[in-house]
Amino acid sequence: MVGVVFVVSTLYNVPRWFEYRPQTQTHNDTNTTTLVAAGTWLVTDPIYLRVYYSWLYLPVMCIVPLVALSTINASLVLAVRRSRADRKRMNVRQCRENNVTLMLVCVVAVFIVCQVRLSVPASHLHTLC
Repeated sequence: MVGVVFVVSTLYNVPRWFEYRPQTQTHNDTNTTTLVAAGTWLVTDPIYLRVYYSWLYLPVMCIVPLVALSTINASLVLAVRRSRADRKRMNVRQCRENNVTLMLVCVVAVFIVCQVRLSVPASHLHTLC
């Protein structure tokens, strides 16, 4: 799973490496040279901007990760429920582990709620269509 996430995130970010290139600027009045990031044709291409930043950003950076977290969270909740049904056979250590698992589920749930709220700001809704 970690390998898949690594490969997909790397492939998604490869085009960003080519959006800018280093360029030197010479300032004659101060006799200095600075290195600046100059935009390439990708920064001005409307098709690239629409596909990469409008169509791909939301699924790759928001929807897929949040669905994966939600699925894992749901499986944790089901596992805790199953173990609570077998509470008679549980010892104190297993009860504590369930409590820690529930705390983790709560933390992930709060994270998901916050991310969903921040993932689609109102100013970007018009670019999705």
